[in-house]
Amino acid sequence: MFYPIRRTVATLFFMSALAASAQVQKLDTLSFAVPQGWTYETNPAAGNADMVWTNANAAYCIIVMTKPVPSSGDVATDFAVTWRTGVEHNPQATLPNPLYDIRGMMGYPGKYSGSEIENRTKYVFLYVLETGKSFVPVVVITPNRQVFDVLQETLRAVIGSIRVAPLMAVPIKATVSVADLVGDWKGAARWLVGQQAHEDNGFLVQGMT
Repeated sequence: MFYPIRRTVATLFFMSALAASAQVQKLDTLSFAVPQGWTYETNPAAGNADMVWTNANAAYCIIVMTKPVPSSGDVATDFAVTWRTGVEHNPQATLPNPLYDIRGMMGYPGKYSGSEIENRTKYVFLYVLETGKSFVPVVVITPNRQVFDVLQETLRAVIGSIRVAPLMAVPIKATVSVADLVGDWKGAARWLVGQQAHEDNGFLVQGMT
């Protein structure tokens, strides 16, 4: 399992990708929603896909999706192995700590955490979604924590939309039905309030500082 973080960021502003308009995409048995205005590209041979947001101030956010991976049965172990093999390749670096429960969003339970990597030039969060005998790793890459915080509600909507077949994701929308409420959803409606506001504010965020 390998996430091409350096290559993805290096080619971020030059890639030719599909302009997403609040659509649903599929990768192997995985389906997920792409927010309106984000660009989307996929590499089926490598088993991953990404969606990208950028602005005029050089801020960016990349969400890397990977097809489901067989679970060890322990989410902390799954997180550690994925972080070591797919995110931080420096053997001297410590694992992010603590691990947080994924709560307050529709979708699968699991754990997440993050830290700065590559000499503090990027901020990376890893989400490990437990889906039974497998788990879904989701990597979020930003230039700093500020960009991550500004886009957090959109990130929660994307991660909450993820489904493994036979379930199917639905587009990100402003209303939900009972059928959408899979997993820990009690706080999920929070992202609905002010979603447009944070997207507008996101265009004021500085990227590289």
